[in-house]
Amino acid sequence: MKLQPTSLAMASGLAFAIIWVLCSALVAALPGIGDTAYRGMMHAGADMPGMHVSVSGFLAGLVGWTLSAAITGWVLAVAYNTMSGDKPDA
Repeated sequence: MKLQPTSLAMASGLAFAIIWVLCSALVAALPGIGDTAYRGMMHAGADMPGMHVSVSGFLAGLVGWTLSAAITGWVLAVAYNTMSGDKPDA
């Protein structure tokens, strides 16, 4: 089975964009959850009290994560197709 790199790239980018919007909405609505999540992701090694969502930060993150996910999806599909060769569908 071959993966279509462009389709996987677009799907990955869309999925990350949706997750970014939902996460940003959650942090905007409940900033305390953002603080807790950040500390958890940084293994309690950092503290950013009063986390908030700005329009410019939201847009920069949306574009950055969407493009990063799309590029990663494309590379993943190309690498998979290269490594799997032309094997028949299982």
